[in-house]
Amino acid sequence: SDDMEALAEKIAFECQPVVVMVPDLFRGHPWKEDPENPGFNSRGKNYEQWRATHSDHRVSIDIRAAAATLRERYGVSSIAVFGTCYGGGRALEVAS
Repeated sequence: SDDMEALAEKIAFECQPVVVMVPDLFRGHPWKEDPENPGFNSRGKNYEQWRATHSDHRVSIDIRAAAATLRERYGVSSIAVFGTCYGGGRALEVAS
């Protein structure tokens, strides 16, 4: 989201030198409730239907790929993760 991108840019600026990456775990289709149809997104899916389109396995692969990119492309030796909502759970999972 735009908010997450702005936060990443702020962290990168405030915490230099640091590499910040915000992988798009939902591949351009984040959950956003349709204000005219509460409980559903603009495609008519409720949260659980939307969530089913983003398998845990695929999201895990994307997270591992992001970490590999940080190590291989940017030479990062340690990684810190954080997330909000769904991302918070995934961050805890990755950190464990």
